[in-house]
Amino acid sequence: MERPPQVSFPAFLKGQIRTNAEAVYVRDDGTVGMDGIHRLAVGQNKSGKTTLLRVLARLKRANLVLGTKPGRDTSLEAFQFEEGYTRIETWPPKNKDLRPRKDGTVRLLLWPKITVYGQLRSFATTYRAALHHVITDGNWTTTVDEGLWVCGRKGLDLAEEVSEIAYGGRSNGNSLHLGLQRPSGVPVIIHDQCHESYLFELGNENDLRNMASYSKYSPTDTITAVRMLNTAKGNQGHQFLHLPRTGGSGQHWEVTEIDPRFL
Repeated sequence: MERPPQVSFPAFLKGQIRTNAEAVYVRDDGTVGMDGIHRLAVGQNKSGKTTLLRVLARLKRANLVLGTKPGRDTSLEAFQFEEGYTRIETWPPKNKDLRPRKDGTVRLLLWPKITVYGQLRSFATTYRAALHHVITDGNWTTTVDEGLWVCGRKGLDLAEEVSEIAYGGRSNGNSLHLGLQRPSGVPVIIHDQCHESYLFELGNENDLRNMASYSKYSPTDTITAVRMLNTAKGNQGHQFLHLPRTGGSGQHWEVTEIDPRFL
């Protein structure tokens, strides 16, 4: 039986920086360009996947986060208050919000105020307009925290747009950072095109076998590795398995835990 080594969170991030390998540049119109890479985080609610995606977004220069949750949500508010994202409620944003900051970044949180149940799906056209801009403009990293809700027909029904980023986006410099509670309910092409995957606690063995099938590691060993997450004394309950995809970065799998010092 093969088991993944445990590594520190800083060591994990160092590997992600190498994987990212961005060729950052500024276009003539002042917007920032970069190479694309797709990442997938899968896990149950409160497992830590949104927090991980927030940290990984720091590796990118032009970020768009789709905020789709109603009311207040601490995980989305962290993008605004901890990472300094500009919260916008409509698309297109103001020109000043698209201009790179002093550090060369553009950080937008598209999060309309959703205060009543009837508004849950009413902003689909706003999110769609933003994704259309990303697809044609290129060199954006789009974080989709609630992948099933954003893509599903019972949700915002944006599977076509997200699929376009996943399938054709990398050549246009676009990256997709996708969060799912389960690797199901979205078009296969979306998670099939991800280069890196991060598995938090999952209860369904078929889901784990599915994720393992995209890597060079056996389903049995992958299931065992995930079942062992958060079982040792002293961890904070946010361990995950970094499972590189076959044909991706060439890295090896590893287990780590989000370090609160990085939040």
